[in-house]
Amino acid sequence: MIRSVMNIARGLLGAVVLLAPVSVCASQDVIRLMRNDDSLSMVDARRVVLGGDSRYATGDARQEALADGRSVELPAAGSLPIEIEIPEDLAGVDALYVEGDYGVEYQGLAGTKHIRRTPLRSRMWLKGDGRKLVLEGEVGDDDRGKTARVDVTARVVEGDVDVVRFGPVDLPSTSPRLEFAYGVEAPGWIDGAPPVRFVVSTARDPEAVLWERRIDPSEDPRERRWHEASVSLAELPGAGATFLLRAETASKGVTPARSLGVFANVVVRGGEEERARKNLILISADTLRAMSLSAYGYSRPTSPNIDRFLRKGGVMVRAALAPMPFTPASHMSMFTGLAPCAHQVMGIEDALAPEIVTLAERLRSDGYETAAFTENAFLVAGGGFDRGFDVYVENRSDELTVDGYARETFERATSWLRRNRAEPFFLFVHTYQVHDPYTPPRPFEALFGDRGEKWANLDAYEREIRFLDEILGDFFDEIERLGLMEDTILVLTSDHGEGFGEHKGSIGHSWQLWDEVVRVPLFVRADGMVPAGTVAETQVGLVDLSPTLLDLMGFGIPEDLDGQSFLGALQGDPESVAKFAERAVFLRSTPIAVEPKTGRLLSNTWAARTKRWKLLAPRRLFDLENAPFEFGSRARKYPDVAETLRSALDQHRKQCAERWKNSTGRRNLTEATPKWISDMSRTQKNRLEETRRKLESLGYVE
Repeated sequence: MIRSVMNIARGLLGAVVLLAPVSVCASQDVIRLMRNDDSLSMVDARRVVLGGDSRYATGDARQEALADGRSVELPAAGSLPIEIEIPEDLAGVDALYVEGDYGVEYQGLAGTKHIRRTPLRSRMWLKGDGRKLVLEGEVGDDDRGKTARVDVTARVVEGDVDVVRFGPVDLPSTSPRLEFAYGVEAPGWIDGAPPVRFVVSTARDPEAVLWERRIDPSEDPRERRWHEASVSLAELPGAGATFLLRAETASKGVTPARSLGVFANVVVRGGEEERARKNLILISADTLRAMSLSAYGYSRPTSPNIDRFLRKGGVMVRAALAPMPFTPASHMSMFTGLAPCAHQVMGIEDALAPEIVTLAERLRSDGYETAAFTENAFLVAGGGFDRGFDVYVENRSDELTVDGYARETFERATSWLRRNRAEPFFLFVHTYQVHDPYTPPRPFEALFGDRGEKWANLDAYEREIRFLDEILGDFFDEIERLGLMEDTILVLTSDHGEGFGEHKGSIGHSWQLWDEVVRVPLFVRADGMVPAGTVAETQVGLVDLSPTLLDLMGFGIPEDLDGQSFLGALQGDPESVAKFAERAVFLRSTPIAVEPKTGRLLSNTWAARTKRWKLLAPRRLFDLENAPFEFGSRARKYPDVAETLRSALDQHRKQCAERWKNSTGRRNLTEATPKWISDMSRTQKNRLEETRRKLESLGYVE
């Protein structure tokens, strides 16, 4: 049970940041030093990204706009020089870290207009250097000759010490410790920037150092990341402790004086009390379809570890459905319990509205440690996927591909788990290992044999599944070695499946709604809470996952969610099983393109599905009990069923249209979309267009 202690008292006295505790978890002796005010949302909290790892940071970064929206014509050849004049009110500061970019308008996936941002070369301006400097930028071939908007900002670098002051707090009675992350922001990585000394002491005796470290990211690139520390407080008096966390220059006479040291995720902990709450581990294996898992009856042994740990140790949901077969939309439905038309995060350029609260935010506000490890940035932190996660790591090794790096991702997640297993936690792990391109490593590349050229991609895909299953087995073993399985709710699912030509038009995912694309695996293991080795013979949607997990963990379920808890179905309650079997789940595809003259979305299909029936709008009706592979429409034989589903789907679409109309508009990450995102979007759009043309030429697209 969380109780608010006080709102944060934040201010600047010179270079001192004053912080007060915002919440205490009495049962676990947790005192957070992060701002959370009276709301669950962390949308306004400052985040700092180091090495792809995004965390909530203390203090404020003073930024000043030097060129806000200046219009320039991009040169037909050569680079773009931008002359910047330093304002008088900034001429007296120690230094400015000046950075900027130019933006060119382009069209996104569904015809929406965005601004693609291309960075200019950053510069450090030092006091006494004069009042002007020049930034340069490389101009892409697609941008040459176009009109661009230039934005330049300056980060103020002043003083040689930053101090975070926290307290007074009453320390936990047993094993008290101060934990935090520390690092140096990117402006402190430039050549010649000084090393930074991080120091922890108390206000009662500032000269008595409890802990200190020195790092030099300018000299050593390995230091350009978050570091973590835990400081024992056992020798301190228990009442009224106030801590000083200082970041200062480790070398004298250096200009600029300070290298932007920063602290994050600061917390006081204590006690080894009996755990009263369950942990949560949610694993999303991107593009993993249910029908290719041996746990779901597939003939090939693709998932022995999933079968052993989850199928036999928990509940397998017979039919779980993705609301949209596209990574951002489907995952945001998992995180929020809302349909895509409600959260409106349809692609990598969209951002979650500030008023929507995520699962991670709800758990974090109740004292949970929260961390996420993702791959290749389709789950863009700035889109709201990082909301509520104290640690959010994006392993984006190549901006224009979606290769999987499951071994590295799960190793990072395992390391975090070992460090944080003593406290209630929510860990989210996402991997692209089984996503196209299908490149299983050598021990798996000849597994299962070959079924001929037509199914070569499917063979490789299923070998990737077996490789991922091996990694998952190691991860599950580690959970057991750490003694966490009994206290942890373990969930495995996916955001969508994949088509390999089983139906006309069913190649890949995103634009079709056949079951191989929208039916995903869902396993829930919660020892002592759901029966082991059972199957929930029902149908649920990923939109139902968040309310179900809240229910399973003993939280109240917000009334404004689209999803419903299916905990009763997991526990075998016949009434709940029947309710979800009869309830229609609504599905929609990702539009490939927009018709220029009318604005009509092309290849934007919808479906309504119950456990037995599926209407693929507007006309095809499939009897899934008697024809599970969706061949042969039964609309003429069962016109009443088709009409009932069609009417329900029409009503859902009207509600979606109304929600979209009454929202504040489709939200973008910023008006200025980062270049790597727009490049990825353009690549994705080109692939979809190419696929659509191929399908049309083969007669697959109707």
